[in-house]
Amino acid sequence: MDGRRRRPRETASVERTEKRARSTSRTSRRARGATDHQPVSTAEKQADHGIITPRSDPIPANTRRRGGAAQRGGSAGQMAAQAGKSGVSKRRPASSSLHTAPEISHPQPLRGAAPAMSATSAHEQWWRSEASGKRDGAPSGKQMGRWTGAGWREYAAGVAAVLSAGFVTGCSLSEVALALCGALLLGTLLHATLTWRVPPPPRILALAPPRSFLPEHVQRSSIGVGSSKAPVPLSDLADALASEIASQIAAGTQIGMAVSVYLHGHPIALSCGGVCRGVRPGDEAWRAVTPDDLFMGYSACKGVAAAALLTCVDRGEVDYDAPLSSVWPEAATGDRSRLLVSEAVSHRGGMRATSLRAMGAQLLAPVIGGRAAWDQGVRSIEEYKKTDWEPGAAAGYHPLSFSWIIGAIVEKASGMHIHDVVASRVAAPLGIEHDLSLGFVLPPLEARTVRLERPLRYSPSAWAFSIPNGVMRGLACLGAAMELRLMTFIGNARFWRVICLPSSNGVYTADALGRIYGSLSNGGALAEGQRLASEETVQRVVRTVGDPSLRVPSMPPDKLAVGATAGMGLGFACWPNESIHGNGWVTLSHEGMGGCIAFGQPESGLAIAVLKNAYEPAMLVGGSVSPDSAAIVEVVRQTLGLQRDMT
Repeated sequence: MDGRRRRPRETASVERTEKRARSTSRTSRRARGATDHQPVSTAEKQADHGIITPRSDPIPANTRRRGGAAQRGGSAGQMAAQAGKSGVSKRRPASSSLHTAPEISHPQPLRGAAPAMSATSAHEQWWRSEASGKRDGAPSGKQMGRWTGAGWREYAAGVAAVLSAGFVTGCSLSEVALALCGALLLGTLLHATLTWRVPPPPRILALAPPRSFLPEHVQRSSIGVGSSKAPVPLSDLADALASEIASQIAAGTQIGMAVSVYLHGHPIALSCGGVCRGVRPGDEAWRAVTPDDLFMGYSACKGVAAAALLTCVDRGEVDYDAPLSSVWPEAATGDRSRLLVSEAVSHRGGMRATSLRAMGAQLLAPVIGGRAAWDQGVRSIEEYKKTDWEPGAAAGYHPLSFSWIIGAIVEKASGMHIHDVVASRVAAPLGIEHDLSLGFVLPPLEARTVRLERPLRYSPSAWAFSIPNGVMRGLACLGAAMELRLMTFIGNARFWRVICLPSSNGVYTADALGRIYGSLSNGGALAEGQRLASEETVQRVVRTVGDPSLRVPSMPPDKLAVGATAGMGLGFACWPNESIHGNGWVTLSHEGMGGCIAFGQPESGLAIAVLKNAYEPAMLVGGSVSPDSAAIVEVVRQTLGLQRDMT
């Protein structure tokens, strides 16, 4: 023997285990992009060994919410612990305003140390497995929605097979091209099926069960509803919403949702549930939905643009009954010379087509700039050669051209871009300047914008499933699959956030839309005094929207899709949907493709915003109204005892 003592076998085993743990720690750091010369923090070491400890993670200044949120701090784990004890998150003092959303830190996708989670072991297991890149069989964030090598191989094999078969059988070049397009379409659908991954509903509900985010003292209060003013506990409404959201997530039809409800200008519900992912590259990790998350609801933002025009009318800068030529003479040419402002923004101008030049400018916005793309869109309206029908005599939905019609009118009248009008005249007075953007999404808001997703399944009450003809039902489902792939791609693409389309690409929180429609349904102001417009202007809009004598015939395909006649919407929806708004109520509203909805009913004082990240194709549900969104609205009405139909 050389005089050295042999170490005990147990000690050697422990040292080998520690050595492997240190090696695993270095490997995991490299996988997260860390370099060898970067110091390893104690939190990282503990996270790499599966130890979860509380840590301080203050919110960056550019993501803090309004009104005193700059004083907010604390970790996500501390917030979760507080929520687990009281059922709500950390709050402002009781003396703060009632409308204020809860003080929560906006969870970011995991970078480095695992975020602290207290409460349940299910949460800890999820985030610990997220830190190691393994989630008990669930796909990692980087595997979701990405083009993989297998997907490209499918395309290459399909193209090669079509070309080989075409030349062998002596097909013409046009026939080969047609077959190639079919192969690419089938490859897209196949690839979408193979690479689409969503966490299973039980895991979603374990990570982010639906709950209320109203301040605790508000949840303990009651509110008088209806003519009898019978008190309704707000906790009952919060429980009903949580139950409905949970049932929809459990059914697989929804992934993440946020709901805001106002009554007579008072916030009475703010509920979130489910999970979401960020829209930026690298933000693929699933996390819980919070009131700070911004959703892109496509045409739901048309109502925000209508509110911007309403503020211009309220200031006397333009009038609804003024000729379009008095505001925008370049567009009021030919048969549009007698068109009124109210008719132009109510889809009656006959200019619903979008030129290829305007569309191309939007796609090239990351290169040429968002303002250049906007100017090209405005020019396309000014150069519109021939209207699709006699202006003012009928109505037909303007899906994209509405952007430049209402946007140019607002800009000509106010001297500011409609994006700036929304920021200064709509968002700022209502205290939602950090929760709303009408296009031109800046990085601080982009960091909080959630990605559109494809749900696990659709509601069995969807319109396409009720078509009796099997062939037509199959074609509707095929079209819905193509729409789903296209619209989720567009909504998540970067160019979509660089441009400004007041018709389609606004981002907002549920509470932001709830406050806008809550003020409109309460005479132009919230109960706490924040005013959007004067009561006289709002009442004028309500009378005009509800005037049956101003209805005109609808043009195909809107005549069959949304209604035989169209009202004077003044930028709001011209075709109210009875499944959402009930029958007989005057409603200021707009729905968006994918299923997001927001509306206000001045006669009942009710305002609701339902935002979600699961896209439901319009070709599947027979319009832009999701059966699940309609169920949320019905739950609110039943809990509050409000009539669905006005008698």
